[in-house]
Amino acid sequence: MLKLKKIHVMNFKSLRDCQIKLGKFNVLIGANSSGKTNLVDLFLLLRKIYTEKNMNPFRYWWGYQNAVWNKKEEENISVKLFFNLKTKEKSYDIIFQTTFTGIGGQFRILKEKLEIKGFFKLTFENNRLKFVYEKEYFDKIWDEIDGLMKKRNDLREFILRGGEQFSDASQFREQNIWIQSRDLFEALKPRLSSPFLFDITPQKKFVSYILNSEPELHSKNFRNVIMVFDVPIKKSPNRKKHTTRGYYLLRQVTDMIIEFFSKILVLKLNITEIKRLVPIKKEEWLLEDGSTTNTVLYNLYLKEGGIPDGIVRILSRLFPEIEVKFSLTDDQRVYAKILENDLELPPVCIADGIYKILSISSALELKSSILIVDEIENSLYPKALEKILDEFKSADTMSIVTTHSPVVVDMTDPKDLIIAEKKAGETKFRRIKDPTAARKKLQDAGITFSEGWLYGNL
Repeated sequence: MLKLKKIHVMNFKSLRDCQIKLGKFNVLIGANSSGKTNLVDLFLLLRKIYTEKNMNPFRYWWGYQNAVWNKKEEENISVKLFFNLKTKEKSYDIIFQTTFTGIGGQFRILKEKLEIKGFFKLTFENNRLKFVYEKEYFDKIWDEIDGLMKKRNDLREFILRGGEQFSDASQFREQNIWIQSRDLFEALKPRLSSPFLFDITPQKKFVSYILNSEPELHSKNFRNVIMVFDVPIKKSPNRKKHTTRGYYLLRQVTDMIIEFFSKILVLKLNITEIKRLVPIKKEEWLLEDGSTTNTVLYNLYLKEGGIPDGIVRILSRLFPEIEVKFSLTDDQRVYAKILENDLELPPVCIADGIYKILSISSALELKSSILIVDEIENSLYPKALEKILDEFKSADTMSIVTTHSPVVVDMTDPKDLIIAEKKAGETKFRRIKDPTAARKKLQDAGITFSEGWLYGNL
């Protein structure tokens, strides 16, 4: 599973040069205008760029000048994401960085970098894809490649067919091709999904994968290519060889990052929008304001043959006397209704807190890559807040909630707290260095954790 571990942002709104380490469950606290929502908006922006393929993602903020640091349109925005991927074999550290601009109302991705630590780095800039092997990894595979080339003339002829660019090790280690594409993933996807495959032996002991500048090219007519190798490497003198995961690892990582962006789920819930009757659609994702809650929940209901167990569990604990049903209007719009002790309640009579819980519990069912809820405390009483926070902690989904509620702070383990502070217009995020010691210090002083935060003792 691919997990986001850290973010480094430059020049997005108040996030001038900001780093934040993330855990599975994160509670972001801070005063009004400290920059909490700017972090929320950052994830919205990434989804707009890489999933929605928005031609001008900055329209959401009324222009690039309102999204870039201090309205300095000459500055570029940069986002660096640090991931970890754990497989059965090992753990991989992955870094993806994207730099873009919206100056003059024209959105452009300027540069992207993808690094799989210990394996290779890819850079996509000005339609040039640069592929560089990490030296230690390349030295291992080159011994095998060079040995096979000396033994097999057909392999040497195959490689040299592309010209002198593949005549020695240094030219293999750093390779370049030109591809006209919007972004790195669009450049790679057609080439990774259907690569040219060359097996040097029937047993596939040596495999090379070709990333063509034009994927439809055949093996007899390639020059502008990158070769990614999966080759057998000796683990030790007494153990059998194993095959490196070069190409397959690259394909797996790019697919996972694309999926990560597509499954970002940000909620800034608007109860008025949630209550509106909406046309029946095959909605599979919640919109930011929650306006698709009724259709998403209805589709979950149809798919599961009833309200999903996770939602029922939350509702039954908080509101044991209610039952959720659906109604369809004559013009094929759907809405959720509540039966409370057999009394039917239409949307206008349903409490805002119930709608908020329906939206959040539906979001948890969608298995997002990261679930972000802005101002979690709104419309919820303490018992409901405690239950929802417990659901976040136990869910498989990574989550961030923002709050300025002392109640939420006191319900949260100090290790899960992230404090947002703004100085000279710049937001900085920090975690409590020693949560256990901080808690003891406050307990000895006879004050709660939230009081310690409010009065600057954390």
